[in-house]
Amino acid sequence: MAEAFERGDRRPAWQILADALHSADTLMLDARVKLADGEPVSLDALDRFIEALDRAQKFAKIVLDAGVDERQTQAAEAMVVMLGGWVDRAMAAVGIPVGVQGQLRKAIAAEVRTSRANGRG
Repeated sequence: MAEAFERGDRRPAWQILADALHSADTLMLDARVKLADGEPVSLDALDRFIEALDRAQKFAKIVLDAGVDERQTQAAEAMVVMLGGWVDRAMAAVGIPVGVQGQLRKAIAAEVRTSRANGRG
């Protein structure tokens, strides 16, 4: 554990919260599937399910209150702006005509929309 602390990079709190929510949600979903599949349910298993559900709910509220989704959106938007600048400067550097640059931007935007629609973006 000490080794992990020494070599591990510090992450922003929003990343930690998002990971904690994901972990709690995964545990809760796994317990729910087992219950729905009719696996024998002991009082201990039911207790663990309720605890996992409660943890997921608490982490979800913390994540929402902390604005994690907004921060992720802001980070993604900043990356898009940065990437757009890189692409524009690269196209200009290799001498791509302005009209073709516009066509490339439109093609990239269409690809991004297609990727998002297909759940890849």
